[in-house]
Amino acid sequence: AYSCVLSFEDQPMSCDLSVMAPLLAAGHIDGRVTIHRYTYDVGIPDESITQRKEAVLQAQEHGQSCRAARFTLDGRSVVCGGEDRKLAMFDLETHKPTWSLKDAHDEPLSMVRLFDVAG
Repeated sequence: AYSCVLSFEDQPMSCDLSVMAPLLAAGHIDGRVTIHRYTYDVGIPDESITQRKEAVLQAQEHGQSCRAARFTLDGRSVVCGGEDRKLAMFDLETHKPTWSLKDAHDEPLSMVRLFDVAG
């Protein structure tokens, strides 16, 4: 078994792995949400591991810490919530926000859960 270690410049408050692609979403303490594509190659014959992390999206969506980042069930978007009580959604194809809701809750948002209401 191989493992992949990804490092960040600051401490992520939340991370989520996409089930559709090798992507990692992270909510950061400074209010940013980032998406990274991660890959690694195993060398033959020495089994050395080469890791790569490529920034796909970086947005300053929250005025305070982004505490929650979650891929949608179809893997096409990321929903994030923060200490500022705001919810936002980003499209991974266009890298642009598709909607946001200020004051989505009475308290700071620390978690986002998505459900398939149709199935």
